[in-house]
Amino acid sequence: MTEPQNYNEYRQRLSARLDQLIEPNMKNILVFGDKFHGLEYKWSNSVPDRKVIHLEDLKKDWLDVTPDNPEFILPVEKQTFDVLISYHGLEKALDPERLLL
Repeated sequence: MTEPQNYNEYRQRLSARLDQLIEPNMKNILVFGDKFHGLEYKWSNSVPDRKVIHLEDLKKDWLDVTPDNPEFILPVEKQTFDVLISYHGLEKALDPERLLL
């Protein structure tokens, strides 16, 4: 069994892996949950016209999406984003499945 790594090492490894996954043709990136400030700055400035959008900036109460709240509408169009990044986002949502839909 391997020794547990400290959080900073984990976060650095995760950041490096995420950075490898973002390709130049990905123009619209939606992030929810915890932010990756350095990466997001890099992604926003490395490709012209690329947008990195935080769901919480669009809708502060995005965690409250549930089937019991049919009036809850997220202000994003379907199939608008090339990639969605959730880091500590799904487990915070009341209904993660509906959030993803």
